[in-house]
This record gives sequence, C-alpha cells and structure tokens, in this order.
Amino acid sequence: MRRTANAVAVFEDEVGVEERIARLVSDVAHIRSDMADVEHDIRDLRGKLDATNDAVFEVQSTLEKNIADLRTELKADIASLSRMLERFIDETRVNAEESEARVVWHWP
Repeated sequence: MRRTANAVAVFEDEVGVEERIARLVSDVAHIRSDMADVEHDIRDLRGKLDATNDAVFEVQSTLEKNIADLRTELKADIASLSRMLERFIDETRVNAEESEARVVWHWP
C-alpha cells in the first residue's frame, strides 16, 4: 500500500510540476507579448518626441529671429526718439533765449 501511495504522490507531484511549468510557459508568453507592446509604444513615442523636438526648434528659431528683428526696430525707434528729443530741447532753448531777449529789450 505504501508503494501505491508513494506512486500516487509522485504522480500528483509530476502533474503539479507539469501544470506549474505550463503556467510559467504561458506567463512568459504573456510577458513577451507585453514587452512587444511596450517596444512598439516606445518606438511610437520616439517618433512623436522627434517631431515635437523639431517643432520646438522651429518655434525657437522663429522667436529668436523675431526678437532680433524687434531689437533692431526698437534701437532704431529709440535713436529716432532721441534725435527728436534733442531737436525739441534745442528748439525750446532757442525759443527761451529769444523770449528772454524780447523781454529784456521790451523792458522799460
């Protein structure tokens, strides 16, 4: 009887081992499938990241050019305003001197 019990126990252990191996094989297949999906997603993200980097670079280049153009335009506007202010100050000084001269000459 003991031999039969041992044979049944060994058989049950073998079936248990086979079932566990089958489950491991199935789990490995699922892991491989999941890894393939992850690899595919990474490739997609890499492409999208490259496109995003290109778009950001284009925007950066455009902004740098626009800022440089604006800086040039502002410098020109400031120089023009400076010249206008200098002329205004000179004209005001001349007018003040003329007014002062008229007041002195007309003063009894």
